[in-house]
Amino acid sequence: MITRVSACVVLSILALQGCDSGEIFLPEDVVVPNPKCELDSPPPAPEILTPTLGELKQPEDVIAIELAANASGEARLLDIEMWLLAGDGTPILKVWGAESTGDTLDLSSGQFELGFDALDSWKRYAVRARSREGGEFCDFGDWSNYQDFKIDDGSELYFDEDIIRDVEITLGQESYDLIDAEALPPDCVPYSRPYHPGTVTFDGVTYENAGVRVKGGCGSSRTLSEKASFKINLSDYSEGGPCPMTRRARGLKRITVNNQVQDPSHAHERLAYHFYDLLGIPVPRRAPIRVHVNGDLWGFYLHLESIDRRFFRRRYEASAAEGMVYEGTYFCNLTPDNKPALMGPETCFSQKFSDTCSTPDPNGDPFDYSPLRTFIDRIDSLTDQEYYTEIQKIVDFPTFLRQWSADAIMNHWDGAVFDILNNYRVYHNPFTDKWVIIPTGMDQSFNLNQRTVDPWQPGTVIATRCLRIQECEDAFAVALRETLNIFENADMVARTNAIRTQITADVLADPRQSSNNFESRIDRTITFIEGRRVFIENALSAHGY
Repeated sequence: MITRVSACVVLSILALQGCDSGEIFLPEDVVVPNPKCELDSPPPAPEILTPTLGELKQPEDVIAIELAANASGEARLLDIEMWLLAGDGTPILKVWGAESTGDTLDLSSGQFELGFDALDSWKRYAVRARSREGGEFCDFGDWSNYQDFKIDDGSELYFDEDIIRDVEITLGQESYDLIDAEALPPDCVPYSRPYHPGTVTFDGVTYENAGVRVKGGCGSSRTLSEKASFKINLSDYSEGGPCPMTRRARGLKRITVNNQVQDPSHAHERLAYHFYDLLGIPVPRRAPIRVHVNGDLWGFYLHLESIDRRFFRRRYEASAAEGMVYEGTYFCNLTPDNKPALMGPETCFSQKFSDTCSTPDPNGDPFDYSPLRTFIDRIDSLTDQEYYTEIQKIVDFPTFLRQWSADAIMNHWDGAVFDILNNYRVYHNPFTDKWVIIPTGMDQSFNLNQRTVDPWQPGTVIATRCLRIQECEDAFAVALRETLNIFENADMVARTNAIRTQITADVLADPRQSSNNFESRIDRTITFIEGRRVFIENALSAHGY
């Protein structure tokens, strides 16, 4: 017996296209499957586990894509795509795709689209997926949401705290003399120094005519006859113009090395920044480093990430990098008496980004003091009745409460919250229209019996006004207790001892080490850490919490 069927049916079964209305004849023993899906509905969108939302990947990383296991237990086929994102997060171009029956794969499991063969550094991408169950006659389900991630520039390599690197600076006599003459600021005021050409060797690469200058304020600055801190710009300063040609080491344009002369333990900054990391407060990356000048070992330093546009691009939406940043120094409160003029002159604030060598983003902040002026005015205009509600619209307030709490726990009197109101950047995020305070200069933290701060006696106006409102004070007390628990669980004593083990030989070999009490300072740091719970619990209890 011969079964007559439509050629169109057979060809559709074979997943071919272009069938016509002709007929073919099949032998009796051929079974023609029913092309109807037996499932009532397509499966839900799969859950993407990795890359995690906003994850930062290095260029050399294997990009693994992992999806949650199928809840139904049925066999499924996954359709996965990767898209390039625009600066605002909009998917603009598909760059890669794959089909898989497994829940885990990487880029080698699929194919790049025409014109692509790899993911580019310093770009944002997103993964999405959908699935099909029940075979080829069933429909795919809905696409998942896009799960975005970033490819970094590779500079993370230079902030591995387990590695002590070296940077070599060679200065001619003219540059040496100019840098030395500009080393000490005239007073405790914002002080700008120009770069001077020198030869810098870092990570096996030599940069001729790199820019070199001394850094530091009236507390930590030193001349070249002492242990000066340095800021290095790897760009080419040979032409002498205002806009040197940019050069980078794995994306890193600047190398900033702190002398730690105010912290003989060489541990406080690393401990403080680590604690901030745990709290989600944006702070520079860091790593230990040895500095050599003109062939001589200059000393043991701490390499700190520069707070530049890439700093913000790593931590926020891409558009957030176009916000303006101002540095506050020495008793610099966010009050009208410190409000600078539109174009300066600078009061205790200094503007950190300039349009001299860059093209302003039309959607970014203006290159003047107007954002800061507006910020100060908005804080000053709030009544006590509306303060707690409205300040949360102006400031990233949960982050600020954690920073206030952290500074109290670390006894950081030389920062943005207590006493000196120093060592901080205030940054406007245009994506959220909120301000964030970024702490820097953490050498005066973790000090035993030094200028003990009271958590309920802050200096910054943001905190002092908070304590006038019961609801805001309650929120601070909750944040303080939560932050204390994180501090306790972080095992800072073990971390301090690990730093001691790592750096002892380099500290002792430092020819410009100002004192020989390294071991005792480490011991005092541990004693300080061990006493913080009792101190903070007593402060909470004294205020009824």
